[in-house]
Order: sequence, then C-alpha cells, then structure tokens
Amino acid sequence: MDIILRTFSGFFFFLLLLFLGANLIFASIDARNAQSCLADAVSEIAASNCAGSVIDAWEESAAAHGYTLVVSDITHADTSEKRYATAALTYTYRIPLLAFSDEHILRAQIR
Repeated sequence: MDIILRTFSGFFFFLLLLFLGANLIFASIDARNAQSCLADAVSEIAASNCAGSVIDAWEESAAAHGYTLVVSDITHADTSEKRYATAALTYTYRIPLLAFSDEHILRAQIR
C-alpha cells in the first residue's frame, strides 16, 4: 500500500513540475514576442522619421496583439524639430498555473 501512495505522489509532483515548466516557457515566449514587437515598431518608426501614420499603424497593430503602445515625441526647447521619441509597450505577464498576472512595461528610444 505504501508503494502505491509513493508512486501516485511521485506522478503528482512530476505532472506539477511539467505543467509549471510549460507555463514558465509560455510566459517567456509571450515576453519575447512583446520585445520583438517593440523592436520592430521602433525600427520602422525611426526609419519613417516618426511619421504619424506609421505610429498610428503600429499602435493599432500592438492593440491587435493585446499590447498597449504609446509613442511620445520629444522636441527641442529652442526649435520645433523632433529630436527623438520614446516608445513604451505595456503587456501582461501571466503564469496561469500560479494565478500570477502582472503588467510589464518595455521602453525604447527612437532616434
């Protein structure tokens, strides 16, 4: 009887570790996808010299993927030239097995 109890508890902990590991891998993939989305947005916005249409298109694209992208133009105090901009992408980092959910913000500068 003792062997059966140890066997089932071993299977239980094995499955727990298996599902926890899978959840951590999926959370890591989601974070990498968010970083990739921000990097693509920053490179395309920089290539377009901060064009409003490109910024709007990337904000809509990020929203379609479940992210929030905010691009803020920063102008020089003496002139009205746009020197650079900052981009902030907000995404939700989730580990469902642990009932963990947190919002992370990635930031990048656009030059």
